[in-house]
Amino acid sequence: MRPSEVAAPPPAFVSFQSTAFNTTVPKKHFISLRSYGDDLANWLMNELAQRDAAFDPTIGHEDFGWYVRFRFAGATYQFAVAYRNPDWIGKLERKRTILEWIFHVPNKGVEDEALALIHHVLASSGLISDIWWHYREDFDAPVM
Repeated sequence: MRPSEVAAPPPAFVSFQSTAFNTTVPKKHFISLRSYGDDLANWLMNELAQRDAAFDPTIGHEDFGWYVRFRFAGATYQFAVAYRNPDWIGKLERKRTILEWIFHVPNKGVEDEALALIHHVLASSGLISDIWWHYREDFDAPVM
């Protein structure tokens, strides 16, 4: 394929709204004061398990928010979530294997099936509304 024929990567960022998860009470285990999302990450982990995605038995916490790692269709993914009033923001990324990391193999893009899995989890819940998928450029563009 010539570079002009390469398909664009699917949008890997999602914004959505929900009042079902904590966005007001910081907890002692938060890395930063407003790093909400632990309850959302737990809910996501449960929903992914019900859809046959193998997952890491724990959720992770970074300064940006929370993440859930899971295996689906032979690849490992990380779905990170953070609250940015009034929206929840999520980012789906495919993780490299240890050998890919050691040999500096570029990260492969998100497969459509993994994107569809996350979308189905969000869209099939009455807890989530106003789901919008975005490309990285949507978030990197300056606000006018």
